[in-house]
Amino acid sequence: MTSDSEIRALMQEFRQRRIPCDALYFDIDYMEGYRPFTWDPERFSDLPQLLQEMQRKGFRSVAILDPALKVDANYAAYQDGKAQGVFLSYPDGTPFEAAVWAGASRLPDFSAQPVRDWWAEKVAALLARAPFDGLWNDMNEPTVFAGHGPGNPPDYLMHAGDGNPLSHVAGGHNTYGLQMMRATRAGLERAYPQKRPYTLTRAGYAGVQRYGSTWTGDNLATWDHLRLAISMTMHSGLSGMPFTGPDLGGHGGAPDGEQFARWMQLGSMMPYFRNHTVKGTPAQEPWQFGPQIEAIARRYIELRYRLLPYFYSVMAMAHQTGAPFLRPAFFEDRSDPELRNQDDAFFIGDSLFVAPVLEPGATERTVYLPRGAWYDFWANRLIDGARHITVPAPLEAMPMFVRAGRVLPMFPVQQFVGEDAGRELTLRLYAGPGETTVYEDAGEGLGYQQGDYRFSYFTARFFPNGQYGVDWRTAGAFKPTYQSVRVEILGIPMEPGEITVDRNPAPLWFYENSVVEVVTPPFKELRITRRSYDSSLSAETVVRRPPR
Repeated sequence: MTSDSEIRALMQEFRQRRIPCDALYFDIDYMEGYRPFTWDPERFSDLPQLLQEMQRKGFRSVAILDPALKVDANYAAYQDGKAQGVFLSYPDGTPFEAAVWAGASRLPDFSAQPVRDWWAEKVAALLARAPFDGLWNDMNEPTVFAGHGPGNPPDYLMHAGDGNPLSHVAGGHNTYGLQMMRATRAGLERAYPQKRPYTLTRAGYAGVQRYGSTWTGDNLATWDHLRLAISMTMHSGLSGMPFTGPDLGGHGGAPDGEQFARWMQLGSMMPYFRNHTVKGTPAQEPWQFGPQIEAIARRYIELRYRLLPYFYSVMAMAHQTGAPFLRPAFFEDRSDPELRNQDDAFFIGDSLFVAPVLEPGATERTVYLPRGAWYDFWANRLIDGARHITVPAPLEAMPMFVRAGRVLPMFPVQQFVGEDAGRELTLRLYAGPGETTVYEDAGEGLGYQQGDYRFSYFTARFFPNGQYGVDWRTAGAFKPTYQSVRVEILGIPMEPGEITVDRNPAPLWFYENSVVEVVTPPFKELRITRRSYDSSLSAETVVRRPPR
């Protein structure tokens, strides 16, 4: 973002067009001469007030923070760093200098705890003056340019290594981004001790997921890179980094409307969702591509917001177990050789299977569906797995499938997280036997570290008397704010004769097109009794069929 007026115009456009948005990112142009810990006093003359205005309107702010500090006698951060001896040096003690965005610059040695503390202090001081909600570390491989000194940090550059000095090639290079993230997160924790710190990094190393999220780097607006985003995100998840994703729409280049729509569809199911493009390329907000593409983008962004309770649960499981958020299909079924090379579809958790469209001009999609019983997310029809299927995929549709017997927790559409304040929870149950675990906490603050969270365990099954039902058990201290639950049960082939909630008649229910909808306070058990029984039509018969 290049000015405060541009930020305000974007906020207005998103809200007027009813396109949900939670965060706007400040790239390097917000700084004064590309100097970290500063901002341009002309283009952002009232930055602190702007950031407070963003918070009031439901927007979070994330600012880029590069490691390179310009060699400048009038630049306070550089002068303080020089006095403290925080910069990388050659073996003879000569400071390393190279060209970066601001020109001749020096790089802090984040391998040393005193330098990380120094950086954290600078971060906290910046946030005290300009209360950004999160920070984005970039250029932290570290990247330098040719033209002033070497084009890359030399292998023999020295890192202090917390008392165990090492050269750049011996590990200083690989761990640089990780150590910078440690320091940046520490600064956020100093500034906001009661908040969950949000950090993003381009570079990292084993363990970087402890300190924040990652993205897959500077990609291109091509169909090849659209496809590549899936395997890169899967690889990151399998490597212990579940919170990651690509620059949607491509960082470089210019997507046409069709490709942009497919980027937004894919991105809506990614752990990390950000539309980002480099300066000098055409703007790519959803409305830049005309009403049809804007409507498609809005549809999938709204779907993402509806699915946030499910996504949050999957990410909580990733934190606790290491199982990725976005998973290759073989992760869920290692016995099926057909899944071992599938890199064009993926799981979110263990219940939702997504098959994005990755080619121009496509109107249908062929995908190998894992074994078991599945529901088409859009058509609500039951499909047998362990086979290749072809489904419609016009521009407005991305094929998605849900395991029979699973519950998808959903919220109403919001323009930003927290706008609705948890008025109502939807539990969408896809008829069949199965179990689902849902995690809940306040979504902000550190209460979860003291046990203020809750697990919900849903067990769906058929009963010998012909009933179908779901039990809801909970464990944990957290008390959600919603007072009403909307239960949608898909795949009920005929109108029920009776629905009971905790053994009492359901207060309000509807039936249409094989979907039962019940509105009720939170419950422990819900039962559906059929009005009549026809085994050839029953969901029970189909989903209980042995897998192929």
